[in-house]
Amino acid sequence: TYNTHDEPRWYDTDSLVFLSALTEMEALLGDDEKLVRDEVEIAVQVNGKVRSRIVVRAEAEQDEVREAALADEKVAAAIEGKNVVKFVYIKGRLANIVVK
Repeated sequence: TYNTHDEPRWYDTDSLVFLSALTEMEALLGDDEKLVRDEVEIAVQVNGKVRSRIVVRAEAEQDEVREAALADEKVAAAIEGKNVVKFVYIKGRLANIVVK
């Protein structure tokens, strides 16, 4: 509906289609909460080779990601019988496990 406080943007004068400024702003700006991801999929590498992918919270800290990565079946098979020397986590992207 057209209200007096709306600023119409006429797109087709034959059909009298318009978009109010409020609706246009909502369309341009969108809803930020829909754009923010709660979970991310990260690659898990063992000695630089991708062995698996896991899904973790977007705000997960290194300890939480480490637990999830080490619990993964494919990663567990790749590190079986080896010592974890180093664990590197690049937030939201990948986890790298160095073993010997």
